[in-house]
Amino acid sequence: MKSFVFASNRKNAGKTTVIMGLARVLSDKRIGYMKPFGERVVYKKKRLWDYDAAAMTRVFKLDENPEDLSIGFDHSKLLYMYDAETVKEKVKDNFARISDKKDYVFIEGGKTLYHGCSVYLDSFSVADYTGSKVVYVASSVDEYSIIDELYHIKNNTKADEKLVGVIINKVESMENWRDVYQPLLERIDVNILGVLPRKKELEVTTPALIAEQLFAKVISGEEWLSNEIENIFIGAMSASAAIKNPLFNKKNKLIITSGDRTDIILASIEHDTS
Repeated sequence: MKSFVFASNRKNAGKTTVIMGLARVLSDKRIGYMKPFGERVVYKKKRLWDYDAAAMTRVFKLDENPEDLSIGFDHSKLLYMYDAETVKEKVKDNFARISDKKDYVFIEGGKTLYHGCSVYLDSFSVADYTGSKVVYVASSVDEYSIIDELYHIKNNTKADEKLVGVIINKVESMENWRDVYQPLLERIDVNILGVLPRKKELEVTTPALIAEQLFAKVISGEEWLSNEIENIFIGAMSASAAIKNPLFNKKNKLIITSGDRTDIILASIEHDTS
C-alpha cells in the first residue's frame, strides 16, 4: 500500500481535482481517501462533514461515511478536545481503518501548507503520523511566488525529506513555464511530477451544485440546473442601476437578490442569466 498527502500553497490550488484525476487513472486499484482537517464544512441534520470528502465518497463509491474521514473542522474545538498525542493517535487509527486492503490512500491536506499547525494537523505532521510521502500542489497567478515557496521548502525546512514531488497547477502559459520558470526549480533538484494548464471549464460552477451545497429547494427551471456560472452579481439596487453595471451584462452569471425585488428578477430573465 502506498499513501500520499497532498499539500498546497494556497486555497483552491487544485488538490481535490488532482486527487480525483489520479483516482480515475487508478480506477482498477483499491483507493482510500481521508481529509483529517475538514474545512469545506457541510451541516445537515446535526451531522458535519467535509464537502470534498463527500464528493470523493460519492464519485468513487467509497465504503466510508464522509463524516468519518475527518478528525475535526474547527481550531477552537480541536484545541479544546485534543492534545498533540491524541490527534496523532486519532489520525493513525483512521488511517489504519481506511488503508485496510487498499492499494493507494490519498490524504488531502489543509488549504495552505501551514493550515492546521496549531492543532497538529498540518500536511507534513499528518505525513509523519501516517508514514506518507507528500505531493505539493502549487498554484498561483504569479509563478515567481511558487518558485520562492519551493526554494524555502528546499533550503529552510526539513519538509523536503518527505516531499516526493511537485505538481504545478493552473499555468497560464506552458511555453513560458518551460522556458523561464522550470529551469529555476531544476537548479535545486525539485522533482516536477506534472505541469497542468489552466482550464477555465474547471473553474465554473452550476446552479445544481449551488443548490446542493445550500440544501436549497428548486422552485422552477430544473432544465437549466446544469448551466455554467462564471460571474456572480448581487442585486441590491434598482433594476435600472443594475442594468448599467457591466457585470450585470456579462454572460453566464448568477444573480443574488431578495424575493421581493421583482424588478431585478424580471431584468435578469431578460438578460443572459444562468
